[in-house]
Amino acid sequence: MSDKLLKVIEDLQSDKRLTLLLEADISRSVILRILDALNWSTSNRREVNPEYSVRGGWVDFALLIGNRPKVFIEVKRGGEPLAGHQEQLLGYAFRQGVKIAILTNGATWWFYLPLQEGSWEERKFDTVEFDRQDKEEIVQKLEDLLSKENVISGKVVQNAEILYEQSQKKEEISTTLPDAWNQLVSEPDDLLVELLAEKTEELCGHKPDKNEIEQFLLAHFPTIDRSGSVSTPACKVQVPLPSQPKGSAIRDLSELPDVPAYVYEIAERFDGIEIQQRDNMLVAKYRNENGNVQDYNVFVLELNDKNEWILILSYGNDSKFDIQNDFEGTRPHGGRGNFPSLPASHKNAKAYLLRLLRGWKYEEVI
Repeated sequence: MSDKLLKVIEDLQSDKRLTLLLEADISRSVILRILDALNWSTSNRREVNPEYSVRGGWVDFALLIGNRPKVFIEVKRGGEPLAGHQEQLLGYAFRQGVKIAILTNGATWWFYLPLQEGSWEERKFDTVEFDRQDKEEIVQKLEDLLSKENVISGKVVQNAEILYEQSQKKEEISTTLPDAWNQLVSEPDDLLVELLAEKTEELCGHKPDKNEIEQFLLAHFPTIDRSGSVSTPACKVQVPLPSQPKGSAIRDLSELPDVPAYVYEIAERFDGIEIQQRDNMLVAKYRNENGNVQDYNVFVLELNDKNEWILILSYGNDSKFDIQNDFEGTRPHGGRGNFPSLPASHKNAKAYLLRLLRGWKYEEVI
């Protein structure tokens, strides 16, 4: 690794004026200093030719070997975005048969293989950014892709093609990963289903079937499109308000904190459960097969003085388990029946609710 180039990069990284320099200043203070440290004779126009003439215009710098251009460098003023400037540079390079082209504003360097197939953007194979990368990494990349020795030997093109293949592989992976993830979520692999089933059985002693796991994945995990946009399961559910008793102080739903999505998901999974809002509570009632709402609460979400949802786990005499003793972290609510309660955000809250409902007579709808 060149100590001379390392010192140049250190100086440039510490120069706060870099983004304010004009093109001529970038050429003189950045480009020529770096080329000099890479063993180019910057005063010899047969090696480093500024404003190199091409048909239809010129390139800011052409690096020549034996009077033939091997690398084109286009310079923009400090801080100027590079997007949108590559087409002219790559067009010049393509027509001249130049295999390496560089677009830079001094602090950011974009490297291209102009003769590759694809759009101009697809021909970019690497980037150097002074404000984001370590100086050693920058020096190594510049030596690999721009040193005089590597240009003469042709190793620059070899290094560039390796990086290009790596970047293409990364791009293919990044565009395929959403498809792979969405397929796993919508059509779970048997191995994934079995692993999740075994882990669930290990934790609670009950093994879910394949359909339960598939529904769980669809309800709880986001899907992703190729642009990177994420579609997540709804976490804020609008509460269908029934007719309220006279004198009930109903708060505007927009004022309430988000209700955990699992509450409504579970309510939908069990036949006869419906959610009603009463004052500062969301009450889960049971509607029997005749359509009549029973007078007891299955469970309740109540806002505490910190405006946080507290889950109160009601249960009747036919309950097949004791929540208070079975689940660590619950506590008596203090109301009638000394019902246990816990924060609705508790990591095991959903499991508590599921066990409560399955311990009762409710029929789960899958």
